Amino acid sequence: MSRLVFDGMQHTITLYKSDFEIVGSWTAYNRIDNAIKIKGKFTHIPDGTYIIQDQIRPHRHPNTGQDTIDGMYGSYGIVRIYMIGHQGVGIHSGRLYHQPAGPKYVTHGCIRTTEEAMKAIKDLMHKESLETLTVFNNSAQANLLG
Repeated sequence: MSRLVFDGMQHTITLYKSDFEIVGSWTAYNRIDNAIKIKGKFTHIPDGTYIIQDQIRPHRHPNTGQDTIDGMYGSYGIVRIYMIGHQGVGIHSGRLYHQPAGPKYVTHGCIRTTEEAMKAIKDLMHKESLETLTVFNNSAQANLLG
């Protein structure tokens, strides 16, 4: 089974095949919208390894306008993880035309990456299931823009 690794300090997400071969590495951030922080939610995904909820294909939001390159989740949908305290958090792209654009745009707790990354993830999921997301070097400070 394949896996994802997110480095919060380097702002990268890396996709590995089941044989540990690297498929690719792309820009990614775990920047949280201030409105979510004010509501007492977490400020980032804590370091650890999480089981992927959507193991064979990304979750889509059809007919909502959210599955476009500028939509909330990008044109490939979201790959959700199981995380206590925050249902529906995961990895997705989107907000390509917002400022700051793409991966640097805030989320409600998710890791936002590029369209290219999500396409590669989706394509690999058609061949082998995606099992885990490992998060390390992640903190609210690591995801601030300089």
